[in-house]
Amino acid sequence: MLRMNGLHSYPVFPNWVFTGDLVLTPEQTSSILAEVSSIEKKQTQYGYETVPGKLTKNIYNMSRLMGQMFFDNVLSKYRLAAEHRNIESVDSRIINIKPGFGVNTSINRHRWYNGAVFINPGVNASDIYLDTLDNKLYSTPPGVQEYQHIIKSSHCGMAFWPAHIPWGFTENRSKSGTLVYTTTFIIKR
Repeated sequence: MLRMNGLHSYPVFPNWVFTGDLVLTPEQTSSILAEVSSIEKKQTQYGYETVPGKLTKNIYNMSRLMGQMFFDNVLSKYRLAAEHRNIESVDSRIINIKPGFGVNTSINRHRWYNGAVFINPGVNASDIYLDTLDNKLYSTPPGVQEYQHIIKSSHCGMAFWPAHIPWGFTENRSKSGTLVYTTTFIIKR
């Protein structure tokens, strides 16, 4: 809690976003890219998605490493009680966004957090955008707070954000597809 001029200030209902890099060797990245070519996919207007939950050996290992980093960070930030530490990653998939396309805003219901790792973004690749579509949009004057937040893509760049925040991917302005691993997290009870 911060005290200024006799007033206390503190956040209410914070939406914590975590960003960083997932450390993968060039060999691990190459193995993941090779495995993606053999996974079952469904075509979309913006590229393709792999079937949720179908993970190969190297993608599964990347998922476990990502999940451990998420767990370690949320545990310290939220100070989770023992009964809330059973965190599970669900609906894991690889998304490929074709040049010239983006992914429209979506919300993951019945989930706690979303997570993503950029596997091979090129220059001007798709970024993650988070939208504010709540009452703040209509009550806060323009220029006071942001209404859309961008998480820039980078090689092995990783991000986690609350699942109730609408999100999507900006237009891919690179010359190749943007490959992203995405997942959601729940707390099992």
